[in-house]
Amino acid sequence: MDSAYMIYDESYHQMKNKGESVKDIDKAIRRYLSLFNQKSYTDILLCYRKQNIDVWLPRVCKKFEELYGEPMNSVELINRYQNGICISACTNLTHQAIYVDELFESVLMSFLLNSFLWSECSNEIEIWKMCFQNTLNCFHEQCILGRWSSDREIDKLIKVVIEKDTHLFDLAADCYWTIISFILAHELAHIYYKKIRRERGIEEKEWKIKECKQEEYDADRLAYNLVLAMIKEDCMLPENKRVLYEHSVLAPMMLMDFFECFYYTDKILYNHILFGSDHPEPCRRKRQLFGILYKEDYEIALEDAYALYQNFLDILYKEYKENLLLVF
Repeated sequence: MDSAYMIYDESYHQMKNKGESVKDIDKAIRRYLSLFNQKSYTDILLCYRKQNIDVWLPRVCKKFEELYGEPMNSVELINRYQNGICISACTNLTHQAIYVDELFESVLMSFLLNSFLWSECSNEIEIWKMCFQNTLNCFHEQCILGRWSSDREIDKLIKVVIEKDTHLFDLAADCYWTIISFILAHELAHIYYKKIRRERGIEEKEWKIKECKQEEYDADRLAYNLVLAMIKEDCMLPENKRVLYEHSVLAPMMLMDFFECFYYTDKILYNHILFGSDHPEPCRRKRQLFGILYKEDYEIALEDAYALYQNFLDILYKEYKENLLLVF
């Protein structure tokens, strides 16, 4: 064996072994059954096994190779809870991996579900209060402090959604999988660009902040083009096989708004500035995504996507951000 493959890589092993796995699908299914009482345990378990981040990564890798000509079949998914909402790529010679914190998955899904409920029921004062508190907890307790949300909080949100509109579960799931596709493709792009730099003999210490920022834009561009292609591809599938939908085409922009409000909350509560000097501000990244959508012709219907996104923005910026100032 080549000695290069025997090198102990600290960053990879920390990514691989640090933290713990706390995601309990059996517990989540039992919660679903107790609240919905609609499907059998077996049906839901089979559905989960068909659709989860572990089985989704190979599809994104396959599409990445198809679009950009770079095989990604050896990329490993590391999915653990390390008290943060981190998504990152390991790009060294010995290992290629994508790390997605379990907390990020949990936060993202509950955040989307809560936001859509808030948008639909913003005139109901009790739901307004609950959704505002949930959003604050999302950014403070989970994103900033790294705490896992309690079962009581999750159950309360689910019960209200069941009472008001179960369609919101599908809507949140559609946007969730679009965002997951985007972040996986974004990290694959970093692996791809690292390989190009290595082939050109560019040392990492020569990689300047300005170039790091540009790579973030480039990775977003590759990722969003991939997502748009996957959405168009799913449009041709029968309904029972679809995962991505046209109305979720602006979900990557929602991800940027999520991080924008996360940073905003930390600034208001602790006077911190969270985004690093090597990453562009989320608002700038969002502008580029819109530019890609306007420039490319993917023949995707956008009316429902724009309506959904406008309601999302109204809640996040007018209801949450403005009222956060009043509270603190």
